[in-house]
Amino acid sequence: MSTQFTEFPLMETARLVLRRLTEEDLDDLFNMRKDPDMHEYTDTMPDTSLKDTKEYLERMDKGINEGKWLLWGIQSKETHRIIGSVSVWNFTESRNGAELGYGIVTHMQGNGYMAESLQAVIDYCFRTIGMDWIEACTEEGNESSTRLLGNLGFVQINKVIDQGYNTDRLYNMLVFRKVKQ
Repeated sequence: MSTQFTEFPLMETARLVLRRLTEEDLDDLFNMRKDPDMHEYTDTMPDTSLKDTKEYLERMDKGINEGKWLLWGIQSKETHRIIGSVSVWNFTESRNGAELGYGIVTHMQGNGYMAESLQAVIDYCFRTIGMDWIEACTEEGNESSTRLLGNLGFVQINKVIDQGYNTDRLYNMLVFRKVKQ
């Protein structure tokens, strides 16, 4: 199984395009990454400048090019703006499993866009990459994320306490897994 591509995988759903982020997306990506609400349940810090976002995009591109992870920007077909992202990372050595990461701008939450995006990525991971399972972690207090994972067929398999790296906060992380059917 390989996650290195001659062309980055492009996916479309009814309302969205999932595609590789480019420098043309920096403004949308910065607006998403600077929002403190986007970091409420994670040990990440808001970007304070467009330079922070550009450095983030460069790190993500490097990891994609090295086959370490995949990162799709979620583009609304209606507005043509980036409204979120989905990543697949933390691959097992055999590449039979990995972890999902995801986020969507707060004003677009609750409209089914993330479920639509995640379903496309999960299908891609199982059908195209050939993965056997995929995991996702969410902070215990993030009820909408917990509900989303349950609706997508994920089952909670563990709960771990993580000490924040960027903050002194302890995170009660729920670990969910979905197995290929």
